[in-house]
Amino acid sequence: MLRRLAACALLVATAIAVASGCTDETIVLASLPTTDAGAPAPAPIRCVTIADCPTTDYYCSMTSCDAQTGTCVLAPVVCDPSEAPVCGCDNITYFNDCLREANGIAASTPNPCMENPQLCGGPSNTQCPDGALCARLGLIHGPCTDAIPGTCWFLPAKCPTTPPPDLWDSCDSAGALCVDTCNAITQGGAYRRSLKCGE
Repeated sequence: MLRRLAACALLVATAIAVASGCTDETIVLASLPTTDAGAPAPAPIRCVTIADCPTTDYYCSMTSCDAQTGTCVLAPVVCDPSEAPVCGCDNITYFNDCLREANGIAASTPNPCMENPQLCGGPSNTQCPDGALCARLGLIHGPCTDAIPGTCWFLPAKCPTTPPPDLWDSCDSAGALCVDTCNAITQGGAYRRSLKCGE
């Protein structure tokens, strides 16, 4: 109101004749939205396979390996090296769920693959898919040689430095003892769960 009165006084002082004069008419200079949250999020893209997603930056994320449809989700570019193994729908063990997502696998279950894991090594020296390594991690008792088959794992670019939950001893009498899971798989060879670490 004060601005309106000041404008009227200025007009009178300068003797400018305005036919309509000063009125109580409201002049809108700009309209702002009640919320300013940016552009609305695009609608989720439904998918059956990764081929349904817009680019290779996405994967088809599903609630379980038995799900019929999922949603296209951006795959992570960087994953931390924390050890929390999961079994992907491809029957390969991933060191953590972020690595499973980065590799475009739809879903996972907790813990390493135990039922129908993708086998490797053994007498026929079966190879893992590109990027995966053969983990020959045996039991405390039983055969412990390079001939035992292993299972395929995807590992982080660098093994974690935090204290690991599991430690392993090389089956080679001259091999390393008390090795964490990531380094045991990376170094290759057969290992059995260690009994004496930390004593």
